[in-house]
Amino acid sequence: MCARVHDDYRERVLAVAPMPAKKSLAFDALIGFALVAAGLVEVWTGLTDAGLSGWLLTVLGTAPVVLRRWLPVTSLVAVLVPLALLTVEHSDTFSFAHLLAMMVTVYTVAHECARGRALIGLALAVGSALANSAAAPGSTGGDFLFPVILLGGPWAAGRAMRAWGERARELETLTEELRAQREESARLAVSAERAKIARDLHDSLAQSLHIVLVHAEAAEEALGKLPDQTTDSLHLIQSVARDALTQTKSMLGVLRAEGDHLDVIGQPKLADLDSLAESVRALGLAVDLRVDGAIRPLPTAVDASAYRIIQESLTNVLKHAQAHRAQVEVRYGPDFLELEVTDDGRGAVTADEGRGYGLLGMRERALTLGGRLTAGSIDGGGFGVRARLPVEVEAR
Repeated sequence: MCARVHDDYRERVLAVAPMPAKKSLAFDALIGFALVAAGLVEVWTGLTDAGLSGWLLTVLGTAPVVLRRWLPVTSLVAVLVPLALLTVEHSDTFSFAHLLAMMVTVYTVAHECARGRALIGLALAVGSALANSAAAPGSTGGDFLFPVILLGGPWAAGRAMRAWGERARELETLTEELRAQREESARLAVSAERAKIARDLHDSLAQSLHIVLVHAEAAEEALGKLPDQTTDSLHLIQSVARDALTQTKSMLGVLRAEGDHLDVIGQPKLADLDSLAESVRALGLAVDLRVDGAIRPLPTAVDASAYRIIQESLTNVLKHAQAHRAQVEVRYGPDFLELEVTDDGRGAVTADEGRGYGLLGMRERALTLGGRLTAGSIDGGGFGVRARLPVEVEAR
């Protein structure tokens, strides 16, 4: 299975291998021209057989090098044709330039072709050279050994360079994939932090603004009629506004601080539930608070999220439920924490009611900790929010 996946990966990498560049083709043309010129000089100086056939075989044995990257196998076969003609004539007097052309094209076939075709190219070249040595009169053992060495060496070098090139392309592709994954991870991290900030904004400031709004309206109605109530409402507005300003400054400080992670803003605790209940009672909603089980220290994230879930649930009761009383229950289990907030209000009038940012934020908090949260109308009237959070939270 792993081998097949690796082979598929290699094929995908090699499938995007670039075609020969213009610089490479120009280089091949220069090599071809140099080999043709060197071979002709050998013929002209008498180092190889002269005559029309000598000139022609020299050109045919060196010029195909120009096409070695475009047509590697064809180029090799073309270079070997003059060698075959010499074999028919029982002659092994090919030029040194012709030998270099064979070595270059064998290297190219090994480098450019898959293993099967590369092996066929090697067998064809070595076989042609050995046949030429066998056909020539006066052959010795060295005449059969040198072709294997002179052609096998470039072939092995070509295979090694091909393997190195494949590995380099694989590493380049892997680097690009890792870069893309890193960018995606960064994007997800930013999204997670933005969602966290949105939840903290909603849970910490929304309730404060709601209290300010309720008491501002109450102060407006009591203005000139009930001076004591007006004064109490204004004092409460001032207190809540100061707390909201403190939370805002804390939030800005966290956002401006250097670091890879933004901590939960405010870090409230279940120990502050009494203060929360009192602030809600001041708005006219009776709140019954009940705690079952042995109270014990909780992980910071669980403690803060539990408080925020209760806070947001009570805020929703104030905004939407038209309720007179709310019941808050906190149950400490051996390895879990259960929360339940119910009211005696009108419940959810429609199926979609209660699915705004507040409920979404509560569910996100529970899911982030590995817990769950449900919400909906309850029998006999009213609305309920229930959450179960694990006490031992694994890092995520």
